[in-house]
Amino acid sequence: MSIEERKKMWQERIEAYKSSGETSIKSWCAKNEWYAKDTSKKIKAVFKAKGESGKPL
Repeated sequence: MSIEERKKMWQERIEAYKSSGETSIKSWCAKNEWYAKDTSKKIKAVFKAKGESGKPL
C-alpha cells in the first residue's frame, strides 16, 4: 500500500468519524473494532461449517 493510498484511507476514516456524531474518538474506534471482531467470527464460522460439510474451502 503506497503512502498516498494510506493517506486517503485515513482521510476517509476521519470523515466517517466526523459524520458519525460520536463525541469521542475512543468510543468510535471501539465500535469499529467490535464490528471487525464480529465479522471475523462470522467468516470463521462459515469456513468451519464448509469444512465440516465436506465442501471445498
